Amino acid sequence: MGSFGSVYRGKLTNGTVLATKVFNLQQETDFKSFETECEILRNIHHRNLTRVISSCSNLDFKALILDYMPNGSFEKLLYSHNYLLDILQRLDIMIDVACALKYLHHDYSTPVVHCDLKHSNVLLDKDIVAHVSDFGMAKFLEEEDSKALTKTLATIGYIAPGEIPKEIGNLLNLERLSMLSANLNDVIPSSIFNINSLKVIHLRDNNLRGVIPQEVGNLYELETIFLEFNSLTGLIRVTMFNISTLKEIGLVEKHLTDNLSSSIGRTLPNLDYLL
Repeated sequence: MGSFGSVYRGKLTNGTVLATKVFNLQQETDFKSFETECEILRNIHHRNLTRVISSCSNLDFKALILDYMPNGSFEKLLYSHNYLLDILQRLDIMIDVACALKYLHHDYSTPVVHCDLKHSNVLLDKDIVAHVSDFGMAKFLEEEDSKALTKTLATIGYIAPGEIPKEIGNLLNLERLSMLSANLNDVIPSSIFNINSLKVIHLRDNNLRGVIPQEVGNLYELETIFLEFNSLTGLIRVTMFNISTLKEIGLVEKHLTDNLSSSIGRTLPNLDYLL
């Protein structure tokens, strides 16, 4: 199970075992993730990248057929009680990932930036060879646009368990903040809401506590905010509903109070998803 859907193990009549990544289509970001992953993976080929065998796409169902990785993710083995990676295996995995990044950044005709590299997105085959996966946030870095794009390629795909550092507010060109299921257990720092360029905030499925900062209304370019499945309390900030660019809002928190504005349809004309 991942942020963009679920992965299933399947077996063909000839005995071939495959992995099927089925995308969750409830949110617009999931459509974009599928399209991006298809575009990237049909063009790149390297022994340390996940290989796409086929795809399936219609209005109600989107999936990728991938090589099956019997040893799961690097994250799974790192924290396994049944299998211990020795220092040489860990070093080999690091080298595999480095080789994949070298290919993406320097050896492919158009540089590709992954934007979400973390241990859960590194898969291991039967020989513990690493394969970088999940290209839903990746971008092609065109030469003529490289200067402009690198100002916004500051996605945080992984952060160590604990708190969101207050210094994150210094990333003034950050467009996407993604910390799903990152074991965060402190308050949301108000400094996040000083980043005027933010378009996406994904903080779902942590243990964040405290209130939603009033400053959330300062993000006039925000399109998506997911805060559900935390331990937030206090008021649902009405300033959020003055951000006309908002398309997706996730606020399922049993301790949040206040009612949604009756004028939400007028103030949020682009809203597609509200939970």
